[in-house]
Amino acid sequence: ESLTRIYGQLLCDVGFLPLMLFIGLGLGCINSFLTNLERIVYPVGYSKDVAGLFGAVMLLAGIPSAGFASFLLDRTGAYRIVLKAGAICGLLAATVFFALLRPGQLGWSTVAVGVLGATAIPLFPVAIGTAAEITFPVPEEASTALIMLTGQFFGIGTVFLFSSCLPDETVPPSFSTVWTPMCIACLSTFGLSVCMSQLVNAKYRRRTIEAEEALRVCSRQVSLDANVS
Repeated sequence: ESLTRIYGQLLCDVGFLPLMLFIGLGLGCINSFLTNLERIVYPVGYSKDVAGLFGAVMLLAGIPSAGFASFLLDRTGAYRIVLKAGAICGLLAATVFFALLRPGQLGWSTVAVGVLGATAIPLFPVAIGTAAEITFPVPEEASTALIMLTGQFFGIGTVFLFSSCLPDETVPPSFSTVWTPMCIACLSTFGLSVCMSQLVNAKYRRRTIEAEEALRVCSRQVSLDANVS
């Protein structure tokens, strides 16, 4: 089967498109957030070391959480529920992080960014698994490639958006409010991504097809046993 036909089929799949846009925008937003993290914490008076600490905590919290999410999906198969609940929790964690990003709150800000990593980073492997389920029998690599490509496109746009909302580093750090243009832009982008996640309602095609195949095999075996007897 040609790649053009495969990707064309995916791009016309109304069940896959909300998932692709959700995780693509979310992936671009997270990458842009990490790219600009040093400038995000600069107005609060935090140094480059603190930005590095936040990035490390976010990633380290996300790795075991992603493993747990994969284990949960293997046991329950509740892809859509985990995806939607995780997206909402990620938005709440991002809101708490920005609300705590103020002078004298380094400890709580570190905890908040860890929670953000634990809720946002696992969404990528969950989305990949969900895409494989709802686009079957299309090869999993094709849906993953489209999601990654969408993330790169959105990442370019969000990097410029976030950068334009941040103060110049030549200006001395000055904290006035947590609800900065960067905060509003980031939470609005996260919020749009979460809205897209709630539109993911496609059926689990792989599970349905495998169940139908198992039923056909069972029926064939019953027929053979009946003929033998």
